Amino acid sequence: MDKQPEQSTTVQQIAAGLGFTVHQIDFLDQGSTSAVWRVQTAQKALVVRLAVPHEGKTACFEGEAGLRAQLFKLDARVAQPVASNVTHPHLATADVEWCVDSFVAGETLARGALPKQVCHDLGEVLAKLHALPATGYGLLVNQRDKIVGQADNVVEGLCTRLQDPWPFQPTELQAHPIAQAAPHLLPRLEPYRAELLALLNDDAGVPLHTDLHERQMPSVNGRLNGLLDFGDAMVGPVICDIGSFMGFHGAAQVRWLLEGYTNDLARRNELLAQGQLWGIVTSLHHASRAITLNLPKRMSRVIHFLEENI
Repeated sequence: MDKQPEQSTTVQQIAAGLGFTVHQIDFLDQGSTSAVWRVQTAQKALVVRLAVPHEGKTACFEGEAGLRAQLFKLDARVAQPVASNVTHPHLATADVEWCVDSFVAGETLARGALPKQVCHDLGEVLAKLHALPATGYGLLVNQRDKIVGQADNVVEGLCTRLQDPWPFQPTELQAHPIAQAAPHLLPRLEPYRAELLALLNDDAGVPLHTDLHERQMPSVNGRLNGLLDFGDAMVGPVICDIGSFMGFHGAAQVRWLLEGYTNDLARRNELLAQGQLWGIVTSLHHASRAITLNLPKRMSRVIHFLEENI
């Protein structure tokens, strides 16, 4: 049953309850954890998200809002938190989790074809994100005051975010969904096992975005205007973000991103090499999610990426 009319009423109640004069409400998207609505008010444009998580997902509005609030102080290219069902518990909204943020305008550019300046800008934002203080590993604890991962070690933390993250789970590659979808890739993947295992250690983790596809980075006049959707934010190694971006956009764009991320050429080269390896891990995660969510096109993209990069 279509839930949009019901959701639209809830969104209206939330915005009005916060004191905004609502002019127009538009449905934007259904993400992995929430339904997303744009609300034009007399005062400003807002985004309202209602928790509607996919299988295996949970909303973490307080955790990611707290992270964004800290990041916003350093860089305004992120949606500023406005309110939530926790900060405003008096609003009766059908017992649904919700959050409200400032709307970030911009156009979505083509995957794998982001301009150099947008990649550079994103590198600057990620450098500030990764410098925020954090403890633990994995998906965020749902609290605003500190950035804390749910797990005690880096591998457990990784498994809170990624589905079947080979080779960091006991499951053999032959049992991974990629084995059925593209068996010809197994002999090419297996030699990377040792290199991938060597990438992770229990050094202090940093706050991560982890889902750096093109719809998360609206641009205006060839510049990044915002980094959106921290619903899959976690604490872990920097390479998780570099590898996420690599998996969506390719090595050329990663090089441009790293130019904005650090002036240290040796560090850029190190992160590029590690990010190319980590792209394998994120791709296999997407292969598993393609089966769970019945998204055959996603599996096709994964196979294409692996064929081109291993």
